[in-house]
Amino acid sequence: MSSKKNQSGNVLFLILIAVALFAALSYAVTQSSRGGGNADSETLAINSATVAQYISSIQQALMRMTIINGCTEDEISFASDNWGHTEYSHTPASRTKCQIFHRDGGGVSFQRIDPSLLDTAHSALPRYGDYMYGGNLNIVGKGAFTGELTMIVPFLDQDVCEKLHTEFGESGGAARYTSNWSTTNASSLFNGDYTSGHVFGNAAWGDAHCMDTGSGAGGRYMFYVILIVR
Repeated sequence: MSSKKNQSGNVLFLILIAVALFAALSYAVTQSSRGGGNADSETLAINSATVAQYISSIQQALMRMTIINGCTEDEISFASDNWGHTEYSHTPASRTKCQIFHRDGGGVSFQRIDPSLLDTAHSALPRYGDYMYGGNLNIVGKGAFTGELTMIVPFLDQDVCEKLHTEFGESGGAARYTSNWSTTNASSLFNGDYTSGHVFGNAAWGDAHCMDTGSGAGGRYMFYVILIVR
């Protein structure tokens, strides 16, 4: 009789352990599924931070080059052999101390945009994956409409673009640009000449903004930052 009671007690004990383990497993699965959203949010924050950090390195280099090296706004150069083209080259060439990517100038390491941040729907378009530096954008309320020196991050995933938008202090979502702005414009890449080209924004905007520059239904997101207001 005692043996049967012991067996019954052991079975009950095992059942209780099984119930406890099942409850613990269920809790772990629930937490893991909740963590997926947090992981996505954290990944987005990390991805946008890499772009923001690179923008900051360009801004700091420009400040050093203009204040310490005495470079004028026309001398600033983004030329580099890493581009695979010479569209950023000045004629005559800028002094090395005025070149962003030269060790005697800005000393910024040359980078392209991490592919994970981009909208692959536009992968066949020119400049896909490249940061761009232009002198033909006019931002309403900024400067004299003779072109601003602007850093452009084209073909971004919408979430990344809008995350940058908020990180740089802008409210609302991406703004629509009524025309199909193209990265193939000859004057898009800065080679020392500023031109009066595309007009973006309104006076309430800051120096950075996420733009939906696709025609029709849209869906071509770029983020720009004014580097020098003229």
